[in-house]
Amino acid sequence: MDNKLNIEVYKFNHKQDYLPYYKQYTIKFKEDDTVEDLLDAINSLEKIGYEKSCNVSINKLFVNSRESIENVINKLGKDLKIEPISKFRAKNDLIIDKNDYLGKLNRFNQFLKEDELLKYEKELELLYYSSNSINYNRDYIGDHSLLIAYDIIKNKPEYKKAILNILSDENNGIYNYTSSKKRMFNYDDSVDEKVEYLFELVGEHTKPLLAQNKYLSSFFNKLMKKDESVSKEESNTQKNVDIKQYFENFNIAYYADDQDLNIEKYIIDSKATFIKTDMQHEQMPKRNFTQNTKLLRAIAADILLDAKDNNADFLIVKDEQLISLFDKDQDKLASISGREIDMIIISFSQFLMLLSGEKDKEVLGLDKHKVKVDFLASA
Repeated sequence: MDNKLNIEVYKFNHKQDYLPYYKQYTIKFKEDDTVEDLLDAINSLEKIGYEKSCNVSINKLFVNSRESIENVINKLGKDLKIEPISKFRAKNDLIIDKNDYLGKLNRFNQFLKEDELLKYEKELELLYYSSNSINYNRDYIGDHSLLIAYDIIKNKPEYKKAILNILSDENNGIYNYTSSKKRMFNYDDSVDEKVEYLFELVGEHTKPLLAQNKYLSSFFNKLMKKDESVSKEESNTQKNVDIKQYFENFNIAYYADDQDLNIEKYIIDSKATFIKTDMQHEQMPKRNFTQNTKLLRAIAADILLDAKDNNADFLIVKDEQLISLFDKDQDKLASISGREIDMIIISFSQFLMLLSGEKDKEVLGLDKHKVKVDFLASA
C-alpha cells in the first residue's frame, strides 16, 4: 500500500513574514493516524505553528485535526493543502487570532452561564470560521450565534424577544447566513433546519418590515418572459437534445448551487472545454431580502470573476431566476468588485436550445440580455 502523502502547509509568522508562503512535505502515515498525527510528524521535521485538537482547512474543507487520515484520503485524495481556518487572522502558521469569534460569543453573556459559553466556544468554532459570509462581512454575528440563539429560544423562552432583536439586525444579523454544507468536512444538516426555523421567527418578529420584501429580491423576479413560459415538463424534455451546433474552441463554465452532471455532460458533448472553478457551487443566501442584497451581489461578483480568471468564454447558470442578477446587474457587480467583468451569461435551457441548432436571438431570449452574446453577433 502506498502510505505517502504529499502535503503543503501554510506558513506565516505575523511578526516576521511580509507575505505567507507554503512548504511541501512527503509524509508517511498509518491507517489509524489522524490529521493531528500528520501535523506532529511534520513538526518533528520542521517546527510549525499549530495547536492540539485544532481546526484547519484541508483542500478548502474545514475539519478538526482529530479527523482520521483514512477519511480525509477517501474524500480528498493524497495531495493535501493544509491552511489555517482564517488566513486573514493567521498569527503563526495554523494558529489564528480568535478574538473576533470570542467577542461575538460574549454578546450572549447575559443569557448564558460561564460553563455554557465555554461549551459553545469549543463546539462551534469550526462552524463560525467555515462560513463564507464572514469573508464578505466581518461584522456578521456568525453561524455559531444562530445555533446559540436557537438553543436559548428553545430552553430559555423568556429571552426570546431579546435574541430575535440580535438576529434581526439588518446589517449583521441572520440575513447574512449562507450554508457551510459544502465548506465543512463533516456537516450537520440540522444546522440548516434550525436556521430555517429562526428565519420564520424573525419574519414574525419583524413582520411590518418584511411585509415589504418578497421571498426573493426584486431583481430575482425580473425573469425573461420566454423563461417564465417554459413549463417544468418542457424543461425536463429538453434534457435529451440532438446536438447540431457544437462549441469547439470554447471554454465554458457553469454555476449551480449543487454539482449537475447533466450540465457537465452537455458541455463536454458540445466539444467545448469544461472549465471547473472554485466557486461554481458557492452557496448564496438561502433567503434573499433587501437587507442582504450587498452580500448577494458580492458573492455573485466573485463567481463571475472566478469564471473570467479561468478564461471562460461564457457562464451557464442553472437557476434561471439568477439570470437577472448575473447579467442585468453586472455593472453593479463590477462596481462592487472594482473590476470590469463583461461575462456572457446564458441559462441552461438557452444552452440546450443553442445545441439543438437555434441561432435566433429573439427565439433564444438572448436579445433581452444586457451583456451582448457576441458569438451570435452574425447570426
